Amino acid sequence: MKMDHEGVRQCALQAESLQEKIKRLESEVAKGEKKYDAKTLKKLKSKLDEANKILDQLNKN
Repeated sequence: MKMDHEGVRQCALQAESLQEKIKRLESEVAKGEKKYDAKTLKKLKSKLDEANKILDQLNKN
């Protein structure tokens, strides 16, 4: 599938916002149990893993 210029631009913007989300999630996970209970921390880590997988897939294409 070939992307037009606008599609490439949108993909780049999405990747950038995804990178920002990853940084935010990493920051929150780093706060650990001082701020979050185990259940919430597990959920944050899961979201971080999912965001990293999406970014990896975007970078492959």
